[in-house]
Amino acid sequence: MRPVAAHFGYHSVRALPSIDGIFIGNDLSWLSTPVPPPQSTWTPAATIAFTQRVVHTMVRSLYNRSG
Repeated sequence: MRPVAAHFGYHSVRALPSIDGIFIGNDLSWLSTPVPPPQSTWTPAATIAFTQRVVHTMVRSLYNRSG
């Protein structure tokens, strides 16, 4: 950081201007509110249908594989 401070005409790193609202050690500290975790929107029926398609695709891939 010393070269950056010197490049912009500051005598030390501590003389660089601060940025309000950002704290060391806090991810996303510039956001005004925390990001909520994603919510699960799959119904049990949708989960079963998806799983059936995945299994079908995997079995078909194994069956059609040469060797």
